[in-house]
Amino acid sequence: MRPEELILRNIGPFRGTHSVDFSGLGDIFLIYGKTGAGKTTIFDANSYAFYGEAPGERKGMARDMRSQYAEAADESAVSFSFSVSGKRWRIKRTLPFEKVGTRSGKIQSVAEEVTLERWDTNGWKDD
Repeated sequence: MRPEELILRNIGPFRGTHSVDFSGLGDIFLIYGKTGAGKTTIFDANSYAFYGEAPGERKGMARDMRSQYAEAADESAVSFSFSVSGKRWRIKRTLPFEKVGTRSGKIQSVAEEVTLERWDTNGWKDD
């Protein structure tokens, strides 16, 4: 598997939308930065995209991946595109969260959503 792009939306310390472009990197690369910069968040987001949960001790903490800086109505999601055997794929997964209903004012649970797409000559298609 060769990673291409990771897009984070309100995940970990990242408020808003941020992307990591792996496409220009070689076969081996290093992710580095200061403590608290979000390095582990990149790996957690990859794992969450594939498996619906973070790895290791953070397993089962998907709701905790949501950025504490996000507004209550903001969606938290991960999009990860990669290639395998010459085919391109993209996984999109939104975190489950709770929001306040606009009309009712009651707390509503929003379920996790996941899609798997494949690239063809006309763009991304659900697979």
